[in-house]
Amino acid sequence: MSTTLRALPAGCYGVAYDETGWPLPGDADSEYKRSESAQAAFEEWLRKCIAWKPPMDQLNPKHEGNRRDKDCRLPTLYFGFVASVDEIIDCAKANGLLPDDVPEKWALSWSLIELSRHLEYICGTCVQIHYTDALTESYKYVIAMYTNYTVGSQKLVEEDEREVLDIIRDTLKLGSQLPKWWWNREEGLK
Repeated sequence: MSTTLRALPAGCYGVAYDETGWPLPGDADSEYKRSESAQAAFEEWLRKCIAWKPPMDQLNPKHEGNRRDKDCRLPTLYFGFVASVDEIIDCAKANGLLPDDVPEKWALSWSLIELSRHLEYICGTCVQIHYTDALTESYKYVIAMYTNYTVGSQKLVEEDEREVLDIIRDTLKLGSQLPKWWWNREEGLK
């Protein structure tokens, strides 16, 4: 069963590569376009994966990793909220973090960097935005307080953690979304 879930359906990547693994000219800047059948296959694969590895409310102790242990091969999980590309850019604009003269193709990169700095500043602690391809249908980014590898050294006391989570949720206008432990789409399926 895991072999089936690991393999992405053919034609779902949207970028053509040469024999050395580099994207062919023109593909790197183009939008990913899948054929209808490839998109349907991808969406079905993703639904199966999410059912197999849903986000967790609590971190299972068996998933807590130690980066100092060179033999530790656990997948990385991220604790925090998920956000879409539009939510990230809208938040950066709303907080004056995205200058009007930034070219559209750089808006996302600029927003990610500045929003990460902004959240770290207003929260008074390290808040990371991970582009992880979270194992979810609708979102691409995890705004994480820590990973299963850093929770042991970076975890805040419960009251402070709740305050930071509320700041992140309010800043990004995430409504009633609750923080979870999110699987990385690549690593979580191994």
